[in-house]
Amino acid sequence: VGALIRLYTTRGFRWASVKSGASEAGTEGGVSLVRPSIVIVEGPRAVLDQITVTGASAVSEAEVRRLLQVQPGQPFYEPSISAGRDAVQLEYLNLGFSSAEVQLAPSLSEDRTRVALNVVIREGAQTFVDHLIIVGNRRTSEDVIRREVLLRPGAPLGLRDLLESRRR
Repeated sequence: VGALIRLYTTRGFRWASVKSGASEAGTEGGVSLVRPSIVIVEGPRAVLDQITVTGASAVSEAEVRRLLQVQPGQPFYEPSISAGRDAVQLEYLNLGFSSAEVQLAPSLSEDRTRVALNVVIREGAQTFVDHLIIVGNRRTSEDVIRREVLLRPGAPLGLRDLLESRRR
């Protein structure tokens, strides 16, 4: 039942209902027989109708759409749409927008078959690296440290570069 519900929801049947049951079919040779049944009510299939992006200036609308990885005509499946939102959010963090917010506002048609997806982006301020100060090194030269640190003066303070610099 769980697998059927997952299958239906990934295909856009958000309100699908799957119920199972069993009824006795009699006995044969001293063994009780049952007749299993699965009842499926699909409900309407919701597909993405249109996607609008507002508030994006540091990242182009085309790039936001590419990162979302959903297109009109595809089934409305919330986990894949949330994954797209997370990808857009990560792109902003990597560009130094530590306070950027990416919000999704799905709007369902009356017959629940079409979903208009509004992507609202609040970029906030972009943070740049002013300069690097290296202190406390005794055994490793400053040149080696600077070579391993990916952060550069004048460049955005991106999450990916910050985490990779820490790892190195």
